[in-house]
Amino acid sequence: MTAATTTSHEALQRLAAQENLGAPLGDFQPARRYLALSGWLLLGLFPCIFLAGETPLASLVPGVVEWPVAIYGLLHNPLAVRKLTRRRIHLYEQGFVYEDVAGELEVFRWDRITLFQRVRNQRAMVRHPMRYRLVVVRDDRRQLVITNAWAEIGRLAKEVARRTLLTQLPVARAALREGRSVSFGGLTVDASGVTGRRRSAPWSAVDIVMPRLAKVTVLAADEFLPLYSERRGRIPNIQLLFQLYRDHRRKDG
Repeated sequence: MTAATTTSHEALQRLAAQENLGAPLGDFQPARRYLALSGWLLLGLFPCIFLAGETPLASLVPGVVEWPVAIYGLLHNPLAVRKLTRRRIHLYEQGFVYEDVAGELEVFRWDRITLFQRVRNQRAMVRHPMRYRLVVVRDDRRQLVITNAWAEIGRLAKEVARRTLLTQLPVARAALREGRSVSFGGLTVDASGVTGRRRSAPWSAVDIVMPRLAKVTVLAADEFLPLYSERRGRIPNIQLLFQLYRDHRRKDG
């Protein structure tokens, strides 16, 4: 272990103790995917085959579209840009610490963040790794996006979502008991029911469905139009919303 690594580790331990993050649960690093690197290289080289033809300028036509995409992909691949491998996410009981390429450390506590989640299969009806996009927004508006660029993204995304829910659920339940409301973007819930952008409905008349992973719809009994409809990835703390909904369904049931 080098002196720089030792210093970084000590700084991490001091920060975790200062922020009362609890016990460490694991470290996550960027994924090293050689297949993705090959794909970006092939995408960038494809327009070059037209250079050998009678009209070499024809390569500019696909190149205008493909070269920027290939360059973007390569610049975000740790195998192409080695300094990206220095990034880490250090998971703890009460939050996580993000370490950037320069070794700077930032704390994201479960009780100080809002999550926007999107999880979907890349190919329907075929076994394939899930595509994750987890946007973590701290209460000071600092934003961190966690995607499949991280190794073990499934475990990381699920742990972040689960621990955020476990931390924020008691606070939300207490707020409803005390007569306060909890907001989920364009949707607001309180002890009596749910309020959309234009109208409200009691919990007993509300049904929240997600027929597709991409969209969430709030239906009100005897209403033709939905009370609220939004893409899953645009609803903050969606797991918290569904848990509060299940709480009231059990009460009414």
